Amino acid sequence: MGSKVRTRLLSPRTAELYKFMKPISKDLKENNLIATITGLIKEIKVKPGDNVNKGQSLVILEAMKMENTLVSPIDGIVKKICCKAENTVLSGDILVEIEEEKDSK
Repeated sequence: MGSKVRTRLLSPRTAELYKFMKPISKDLKENNLIATITGLIKEIKVKPGDNVNKGQSLVILEAMKMENTLVSPIDGIVKKICCKAENTVLSGDILVEIEEEKDSK
C-alpha cells in the first residue's frame, strides 16, 4: 500500500534557474543513447549499421576534465549518430539512435 514520490530539493537560486533548463522529453525512446551531462564528445566508437550489445562502449564524453564512457542501453543496431567528435552536447541530447533487434524466435 506504499507509494513512490519523486521530489527535488533545490536552493532558491537553483529553483529560479531551473525553469530555464531544457526539459527531458518523456517521449524519448529508452533505446536511444542520451547525454547524461553537458560535455565535449571526445570519441565516437560506432558507426551507423554497427551491431551493439547492451553495456558496449559507444561514446566517450569529456566533462570537467574527466572522460565518461557512455554505453549502449540495449542490444541493437546503430540507426543514426546524432553528434560529431569535438562538438559540445547538452544534458538530454540524443547522441546515438539504436534500433532494437527483433528476436528471430
